[in-house]
Amino acid sequence: MRSIVSRIYRKLLRRDRVEIERIFDHYRKLLRENGPAIGRVLKTDCFNEGVGDFRDLGDILDPNRTTYLEIDVAVIEKAVAEHPDWDFRAGDIRKLPFDDFTFNTIFDLSTVDHVPPSDLNTVLGEYHRVLKYNGKLVMVAWCADERRDEPVDWGGLQYFFYEPDIMAAMSGFSLYHRDVIHRGDGVYLAEFIARKT
Repeated sequence: MRSIVSRIYRKLLRRDRVEIERIFDHYRKLLRENGPAIGRVLKTDCFNEGVGDFRDLGDILDPNRTTYLEIDVAVIEKAVAEHPDWDFRAGDIRKLPFDDFTFNTIFDLSTVDHVPPSDLNTVLGEYHRVLKYNGKLVMVAWCADERRDEPVDWGGLQYFFYEPDIMAAMSGFSLYHRDVIHRGDGVYLAEFIARKT
C-alpha cells in the first residue's frame, strides 16, 4: 500500500509537474473566491510563502488581515525572510494559540493531513472554536478510498483520511461544497467548504 501511494507522489513530483501546478492554480482560485472582503483570515501553514516551489499563494490574501500559523520554526524563519511584515505565528493546529471567535475565514490547504486521523476531531474543534459565527472553513485534505492509519513519507509524514470520518467530524459546521481536485490509485485530494453554525 505504501509503495502505491509513494509512486503517486513521485509521479506528481517528477513526471506530472503540470498536475501540481494545476492543483496550486486551484488553491489560488479557492483563496480568491473565498477570501473575505473584511475580517481576519487564518492560513494554517506558511510553507509556500517561505519554502515551497509555489510561493505565489500569499499574494492573494491581504497581509494586513492574514495570520499564518506554522509548526516548523525553520519554515517560519524562511517565510519571514521573504515577507518580513507579514504575521507569522508558531503553533499547532491541534491547539491553536488564538482566542475564541478570532477569524472570519480559515484556509487549511492540505495541512490537516499532516496530523494523524485520530486528531481530526481535535483540529476541527479548534477551527470551530476560533472562527466567528458563520465563519468559513476552506479545507483541502488527502483522502483514501478506505480507512488508513499509517502515514507515508512524502518528504514529511502524510496521512490519508477516510471521507466519512471527515463528514462525521464536521459537527458544528454546515458543509455546502465538496469536490475532488485530484485522484489517483485509491487516494484523492478533496476540498471542503463549510460555515460555522
